[in-house]
Amino acid sequence: MAEKVFDEYEGPLKEVFTHFAKSKSNEAFKDITMPIEEVINMFKKAAIVRGSDGKPASAPLSIEDLISAVEKYFTPEQRLQNKLASQELFNAFLDANPSLTPSKPPAPVEGEEENKENAEEIEALTKKYNEEVALAKEKWHKQVLCEHLVYLRGVEIVYFEFREILLDLSLNKLRTVLDPKNTGKVKLVLTKFLDEHFLKRLGALIRFSHAQAMLSQSQSQDDHAKHATSNARAWPKSDKDRIIEQKLEEKRRQEEEERLRQEEFERQQAEMEEQRRLEEEARRAALTDEERRAEDEALGKNHSHGHGHGQSEGQEGVSLDVTQQEEVAEEENEVEGDEEGAGS
Repeated sequence: MAEKVFDEYEGPLKEVFTHFAKSKSNEAFKDITMPIEEVINMFKKAAIVRGSDGKPASAPLSIEDLISAVEKYFTPEQRLQNKLASQELFNAFLDANPSLTPSKPPAPVEGEEENKENAEEIEALTKKYNEEVALAKEKWHKQVLCEHLVYLRGVEIVYFEFREILLDLSLNKLRTVLDPKNTGKVKLVLTKFLDEHFLKRLGALIRFSHAQAMLSQSQSQDDHAKHATSNARAWPKSDKDRIIEQKLEEKRRQEEEERLRQEEFERQQAEMEEQRRLEEEARRAALTDEERRAEDEALGKNHSHGHGHGQSEGQEGVSLDVTQQEEVAEEENEVEGDEEGAGS
């Protein structure tokens, strides 16, 4: 059933794949690939996946959900999902960051009376321990995700894998959203996902020639019926009207192209900034606590040195101003003395 749906939507889907693909040439379609960065960007544009920055907030899936679909055929050791489930990796992270290692609460004291006395203390320490574990896991989770995104750089997918990702997201990740009644109909779920969540939201970015042709074909009969039953008379358009319409259409086309170019430029700038941020976070996360403290102290010293240099320059400026004022006063006194001598 899924194959029939993909055959029906093959035109628009290939347009989407070509738009975000690495190569925009007219070579054989089977040679076109899409980088993993563009895969993430594509689903962010469709408001289906939230990026590492949590945007767009309305997206129902996280970037981890998308990566798990992309890595479906990866070996288990290389998958992000397996890395995040590894207690061994988490323990290694705690060993490298002793300040984040939570303190375990003491064991309960034997005896009923003693147990009652320190029950509240043990409960508070247990609560604190759980909070520290959650905080450490959150930081570890971000570090693993940043490092894995850098690891995935250079990975590319082909059109077949693109379809497999769409199928996995619709049937496994968004099944409850697309099919709340749990009908189990694959065609219904996949069609609804493509129509209402994927292609529809990318319509503002991509001009679907296939989709518009299908839409025109589906509406032709309705339009024909409306014109046949309509008694309203339409006046023929003059040459001037046609020229005005052409100019307006050309203006709209140019504005749309400019808007798309601006969006593409902003997207590339945002991706470069995000990439720099991820690399910096990965670099900082790989440092030990002592190395991070040493780096922070070095940055603090540079800042204080720059501030002190600015103050010394300010003091020199003040002393120069005072000297200039004294010179002006001496010149005024000399002028007054010359005038008095001339008067006498």
